[in-house]
Amino acid sequence: MPTKIDAILSRMTIDEKLGQMILASIEVSQMNDATREFLCANHIGNVILFGKNCAGRENLARLNTEIQATIQAATGLPALIAIDQEGGCVTRLRSEATVFPSAMVVARTGDSDNAYRVGRIMGDELRALGINLDLAPVLDTLTGSAERRYYGTTTNDAAQYGCAMARGLRDAGVLACGKHFPGHEQTGLDTHFGFVVDDTPSDVLMRCMTPFRRAMAENLASVMIAHVCYPALDASGMPASLSKPIITNTLRGKLGFNGLVISDGLQMHAIVDRYGAPQGAVLAALAGCDLLITGNGGDNADPNGRDVQTPCIGALRAAVEDGTLPMQVVDAAVRRILACKLALSWTMPDPEIAVQDWSEHAAFADALADTGIEVCDPQGLLPLPEGSLFIARASGTGIGVTEGDRITESFAPLAARLLHGHSAMYHTVDELPALADACKAAPAVVFAFGLRAEVEEAAAAAAALAHENKRFIAISLAEPDALTFYPFAAATISAWDRTEPAMRAVCGRMM
Repeated sequence: MPTKIDAILSRMTIDEKLGQMILASIEVSQMNDATREFLCANHIGNVILFGKNCAGRENLARLNTEIQATIQAATGLPALIAIDQEGGCVTRLRSEATVFPSAMVVARTGDSDNAYRVGRIMGDELRALGINLDLAPVLDTLTGSAERRYYGTTTNDAAQYGCAMARGLRDAGVLACGKHFPGHEQTGLDTHFGFVVDDTPSDVLMRCMTPFRRAMAENLASVMIAHVCYPALDASGMPASLSKPIITNTLRGKLGFNGLVISDGLQMHAIVDRYGAPQGAVLAALAGCDLLITGNGGDNADPNGRDVQTPCIGALRAAVEDGTLPMQVVDAAVRRILACKLALSWTMPDPEIAVQDWSEHAAFADALADTGIEVCDPQGLLPLPEGSLFIARASGTGIGVTEGDRITESFAPLAARLLHGHSAMYHTVDELPALADACKAAPAVVFAFGLRAEVEEAAAAAAALAHENKRFIAISLAEPDALTFYPFAAATISAWDRTEPAMRAVCGRMM
């Protein structure tokens, strides 16, 4: 018997089907005519939000209402509105929703119920704002250097906490997305900036898939595919996101996953530099991706303001017309997308969003963040005296996500304000010797850093400042093991985040 999905599919044109496969970005925080025209002309079915789209609860709710209205008018179907809201360093919503600490901090509590509660609260807030697809949780397993986005060092940890977070999102009525299948690379390289090859053997990679297997067994709605090349799984040299052996044969075939498969951003350099985004979109669809992230946010924006999305849609249309992209592949993808939309029904922002009280959510986030703080103070330097000097590098200690999306206040002025001290920001290590006299005169000196790449570089100059003031405290706002470069510090404090709750928690330990 024909189903509702069959009936919808039978009425759709090729352009309407392709539009359903697009997860597009928009450049505005308030709907305008140009954005409506872009969405309607290309039959866009779905939108991904970045920090640039978020300008407070009411504005975001209004924008999402207008996205739904525009897409419904153009396609007759509701939109999937997605966002990267993991917690920790990948947090698009800040003033609009509760900022939660990173996956690593949640896992350090030793209680997966905390991961569920984060997912449930986060999902409730997203749903109230009109967002129905969260590109979280990260189900990768930490095997290399410290990484805050991971739930731990074992596949069991990643599965236990990641699955709990996904259940929380699902129970709130939001689709979860496990990423980055088959398990993100451990080379230390970043596909945002170039092509990456991971030579991990196939048996190890199959073990890394354990969190994904367990989440799929619990009805995980969607999976995001990594842009990393895994020769052990596909000898052709294609990245996983463009690999039919990995997506169709392994993910769908061996693991039996029937949910949505989502590409990582096709504007990332791992794809753009080697294939170009338009060809990348066609290859991703051929490999088995259902939703294609063609949009851009953070550091991925086109520097010249050019349209980077319409060419992707045009390439898909041309591939269908010349037979490169078979219609049965498109129809299979659209069926899965329609199934999700029918299950979700309409997702509209809560009309009372402006007056909702989420203070209890924020208190829970603060309590979690505090569990991720470690203090070593053998000389009893804390609490800090008023007038202490806080030093931080501007580029590494700003509050914001790692991809450059809405970096806000840096740690030094924030701490100086909360602890009644003074702040000094530097941009290069060469500027640090000029702070020697200020350090000598200060009751205590706090030197904070947030990026691993900058830690060793600044160590010698920091040691010279510590020589000027023995009450020298080093703070790591990212990876605690980076403090090994600062053995001269009289006290150390470490966190796993550069989020507001983490920074407040660090300051609280110095009071």
